[in-house]
Amino acid sequence: MEIGSWKGRSTTWLASGARLAGHRVYAIDPHRRSREYPAAETLDEFLGNVARNGLADIVEPLVMTSEAAAAHIEGPVELLFIDGDHSYEAVRRDAELWLPRLIDGGTVMFHDVATAAYSGPRRIVPEMVCRSPWFHRISRVGSMVVAHRTGGRGPLAAAWGATAWLLLYIFDAKRALRRLRK
Repeated sequence: MEIGSWKGRSTTWLASGARLAGHRVYAIDPHRRSREYPAAETLDEFLGNVARNGLADIVEPLVMTSEAAAAHIEGPVELLFIDGDHSYEAVRRDAELWLPRLIDGGTVMFHDVATAAYSGPRRIVPEMVCRSPWFHRISRVGSMVVAHRTGGRGPLAAAWGATAWLLLYIFDAKRALRRLRK
C-alpha cells in the first residue's frame, strides 16, 4: 500500500519488488493539487511511468485520498509506504487509518522523516511508532524510517524505540540551534 504516488518513482520500486514476491501495489494519490504544487495534475505522467517500466499489471492506481481508499479497500496490509501530504495532520490521519491494518511482521516506511523541510512525518514517527509497543526493528534508511509491526516488543526493542525517538529529537534540536545562530 503506497500513500502518495506523485509521478511514480517510488511506485516503480515498490512494484518491482511486489512482482518478485507475487503481490500487487495499491498506489493511492488524488494526482491533483498538492501543498507544494497547487496546480499539479500528475495522473497521466504517473500512468506513463508505470507503463514504461512494464508494471501496469502489478500497480492498481487508486485516484483518491487516503481516507477514501481506506473506506474502499478492505483487509490487512503487509507493506505500508506513507509519503502523501507531509503536514502533521495528514500524516497523523494516514497513520491512524492504515497502521492498524498492518499485519504482525509487516513493514511500515515513512518518507521524509529525516528531511528538514517536512515536520509532519518526523513528529508522527516518534508519537506513533517509536513509543508504540507494536513496532520494533526501527531504523533509518536515507530520509525514511522503517519499522516492523510486532505483537508486542520486549525491553531491548523498547529501549531502541526510545533511542530512535531521541535521535529524531536531537535532529530537531540541532536544526533549531542553527536557526538561532543565524
